[in-house]
Amino acid sequence: MHLFDKNAEINPLTLSFSGGSGHLEPEYLDEHFKNSLTQIRIALLVGCSFYAVFGLLDAALVPAQTKEFWLIRYAVVCPLALSIYVFSFFPQFKRYANASLFLLCMVAGFGIVIMTAIAAPPANYSYYAGLILVFIYLFTFVKMGFLWAMAASWSIIVFYEIMAIYVLKAPFPILLNNNFFIIGSNLYCMIAGYSIEYFERKNFLLRRMLSDEKDTVARMNDALERKVMERTRDLETANRKIHEDADRRIQLETQLLQAQKMESVGRLAGGVAHDFNNMLAVIQGNAEIALDKVDRIHPVRHHLDQIFKTTQRSADLVRQLLAFARKQTIAPKVLNLNETIQAMLKMLQRLIGEDIDLLWRPGSDLWTIKMDPSQIDQVLANLCVNARDAISDVGKITIETENATIDERHCRDHGGGAPGKYVRLSVTDNGCGMDRETLEKIFDPFFTTKELGKGTGLGLATVYGIVSQNHGFIDVHSEPGQGTTFEIYLPRHEGESKGIPQHKTEQYLPSGHETILLVEDEPALLKMGKTMLHRFGYVVLTAGTPEEAIDLAGRHAGNIDLLMTDVIMPGMNGRDLARRLQTRYPALKAVFMSGYTADVIAHHGIPDKGVQFIQKPFSMEALAVKVREALGGENEE
Repeated sequence: MHLFDKNAEINPLTLSFSGGSGHLEPEYLDEHFKNSLTQIRIALLVGCSFYAVFGLLDAALVPAQTKEFWLIRYAVVCPLALSIYVFSFFPQFKRYANASLFLLCMVAGFGIVIMTAIAAPPANYSYYAGLILVFIYLFTFVKMGFLWAMAASWSIIVFYEIMAIYVLKAPFPILLNNNFFIIGSNLYCMIAGYSIEYFERKNFLLRRMLSDEKDTVARMNDALERKVMERTRDLETANRKIHEDADRRIQLETQLLQAQKMESVGRLAGGVAHDFNNMLAVIQGNAEIALDKVDRIHPVRHHLDQIFKTTQRSADLVRQLLAFARKQTIAPKVLNLNETIQAMLKMLQRLIGEDIDLLWRPGSDLWTIKMDPSQIDQVLANLCVNARDAISDVGKITIETENATIDERHCRDHGGGAPGKYVRLSVTDNGCGMDRETLEKIFDPFFTTKELGKGTGLGLATVYGIVSQNHGFIDVHSEPGQGTTFEIYLPRHEGESKGIPQHKTEQYLPSGHETILLVEDEPALLKMGKTMLHRFGYVVLTAGTPEEAIDLAGRHAGNIDLLMTDVIMPGMNGRDLARRLQTRYPALKAVFMSGYTADVIAHHGIPDKGVQFIQKPFSMEALAVKVREALGGENEE
């Protein structure tokens, strides 16, 4: 059975279903025949009766030709109508219905034209009126197809014209008058017949649509009932398992409580991230400015170092909490994994402790990958912490990198990944190892082998999520007492590497002499940002609100090269401010900064591709590099 096509169309010329809905034509004709059969039979009897009754008028109007007229009526037309009526009770009639009715109407119409030709004047000039009744009959009453009816009517008219001109030789005024009524009535009947069949077809489409919609609703109800029944069975099964296994229920409740705690931490982090990042930016920035002003041997420098490092650790803590809440700003970069890991080694050594040796074996000519460096930090930190916890006393952890080309056989044997070129990151420990049952669950959220209160069960789940997000995969090899190896495969980045920006000492920070408009609604941050930018050699204009910035730009006589603005401010966001100012300064570059979480600033088009963005809090080095990058040039001398 064909499903109903809501785009089904009726060809306005042929009155048939066209295009992809052609399959509806046989169905319509079948339904139309069944619905019209009774009316066709009635029309045959009524038409035969009328044709016969008009024979009485023949005797009054044309008594001299009554014999010929009755011969046409009672010997040809009426017997043909009765024969078709009888034929309608046979199954073959369905196939030949239109042809039979067409024949009847042609014979009836031709009969009237012949009677008009042989009648004596003046009756022969008005006998054409019978044709109008034939037209009404064949277009509206007998339920013949429109195209069949139209072919019959125009054939009768053509036959009449031939007879009127060449046999009757009717005067032109009479011929013109008769043609007006004959052709006019035929056109009127054609419109009526066309409309009847067109709307019958439209009604057929509507009925089909309604029927199919009912079927769809019924199927959906059945599917819904099945789903409800399946869900009910699942709930009943789950409920039985909960009641049968009290320990499992307690475990689930503990996991739920842990998840709620982590969600609460995430919401709290997301809620306070903006204000906290702003405060950290002020503390970190002023500490860095102070460090730049004191000698390395000054007794205060040690305390300033501690303040600066503490703010960095605080910012890292906020980023970790936001990572759990999935609200951190992710910025994939083309990077060399060796360089990224090299910069982390000291931190990782402090993380695992002095009793465990950390071995670093970088691969040579390593391909680049495209990934957020902070996600590399998360992956390595989680893997090293797990490795540390698996070592009971002293031991070693080995980190290795190398290029790897993975084929289909490897994917099939290891049950994951896709063939291609990857950079492999391996983390191996000589700890207690894991059995097969544990290996099957290590990436499940909340699964942990640690004591209560010593593990969340989210570390390896986070690793798995990060690797999957970056289109990689993980292989794990472990046996009890033999240690564990995690092999992480990250896709090779085929594009051109731009290299990893190197940290610069303070005396080599990028500088310049361009004019920068700094817009920040936090006064302490505004002042600190101005101080930093002045130290880099820039001319700095400051504004505490977008309106003040627009006014200041309008009054400024010189050029403004760069707008550095907070993303979210009262009255107008940073993106709209940039657009307003760029109408006055078309070449104006922009750097956006924010302490808000990624889900908030994403609504303002930050950070889109090609948009320069710096996350608060930021260091002097990060600010100097970002500003120079936005201005798009080397240091100005």
